[in-house]
Amino acid sequence: MKKIYSFIIATVISIGIANSQTIVFSSNLSSWSGGTPNLPTDFMGSKTNLEADSIIQVTTNNMYGMYAAQLINKQSSHKRFTTQPVTVTNGKDYEIKAWVRGAGDIRFGMFDGRTTGFGYAGYSSYVSFNTLGDTMISATITCAQDTSLGQFIISVRNTMAPNDIIVDSVVVSEVTATPPANVSVYDIQYTTNTNGDSPYNGQTVNTGGIVTAIRNGMDTVGFYIQNGANASAWNGIYVYHPVQSDLLSLNIGDSVTFTADVTEYYNLTELSNVQNLTVVSSNNTVNPASVQGAAVNTEMYEGVLVKVSQATCTDPNAGFGMFKIYDNTDTVLVDDVIYKYIPALNNVYNITGVVDYSYSEYKMLPRMASDVEDVTGVNELSDNSIALYPNPATDFISVENIKGNINIIDITGKVIKTVKSNASRTTINVSGFAKGIYFIQLENGAVAKFIKQ
Repeated sequence: MKKIYSFIIATVISIGIANSQTIVFSSNLSSWSGGTPNLPTDFMGSKTNLEADSIIQVTTNNMYGMYAAQLINKQSSHKRFTTQPVTVTNGKDYEIKAWVRGAGDIRFGMFDGRTTGFGYAGYSSYVSFNTLGDTMISATITCAQDTSLGQFIISVRNTMAPNDIIVDSVVVSEVTATPPANVSVYDIQYTTNTNGDSPYNGQTVNTGGIVTAIRNGMDTVGFYIQNGANASAWNGIYVYHPVQSDLLSLNIGDSVTFTADVTEYYNLTELSNVQNLTVVSSNNTVNPASVQGAAVNTEMYEGVLVKVSQATCTDPNAGFGMFKIYDNTDTVLVDDVIYKYIPALNNVYNITGVVDYSYSEYKMLPRMASDVEDVTGVNELSDNSIALYPNPATDFISVENIKGNINIIDITGKVIKTVKSNASRTTINVSGFAKGIYFIQLENGAVAKFIKQ
């Protein structure tokens, strides 16, 4: 079983915790046996090997009770000071907190009779300190065996006079972690942070979605997901998951759920440390978001499955397996991380792929042969062949001699209006549009730009 340790050293005024806790052991060291030797009755468990004459009752300057315990071990090898038996449960996490002062090295451990390590859990790391005031030191250790004879251990070494290590109070709690929140892909990705970091960065979440792409090559391995059939801004994310057996069993269109950590990997928001990966259903539809090149190069489309239409190859060899396309709005890098395609200079393409971010660049990653469509000479229309006026427009814009659906797209690539055209001239009301740049897109992929004033 994996043992997880977390360490805190802080002067305690008040403590707030996100996890719920049940106290299983507590002592302010006020109860002593009296006589010779005089020892704290809450401690001196059977695993204690610190000599009785090295455990001294302290009667002054105590914060929590009448007495405290001075632990003396000036050697570099450690000695154990353990609690009386406590019932502990396999798989449970126990947080040990001790309020201490003095000088020396201290760490924590547990005896639960496990089959490894002679029954002991691995120790936390030593904390070295030299302080006159009480300081709280803590560690969390995972139990590996049910027992009513568990003992929590304070391990000390290299103590220094005059105080050595004085233990004022000890509390051990069973920690129940708050379960991860259920969070959508959109909520993980959507951010107003100028650096692009997810608001869930550093948190563990339950999430899921439909697989849109799978990376399983020499480059980083994992898969992409989106929520629902239709891709859109902020609705896509990369899941780093270097487990070959899982990747080989996944297919595009699988709906999956899992638990993972939200991380920022060189400014790419991704999910990692995947657990409980489950395929809920298969053969689900995944549709890309139709966007302009300018939208690809933005944070909101990071991880999203997109399609850029009528884009001309301006550089078939942009280095590192990439080529460049241009669609009258911006240049887009296309990378061969998942699927390699060799384009021809000046040919026109419709390209589908997930948007990746690496080496400070956005790039599209086609997934298969059908993601790259050479449409050179097929229904090509230039900006000039779409007759639209007035341009710039204030209230209305007219399009001539076009039949079929006309999409109006904003600068982010979002379709904000669709008009059916059957007449020689179609007039479109744009009075409610915000000022800025827009695009007219025809069914054959041809586009023209206009400005709303």
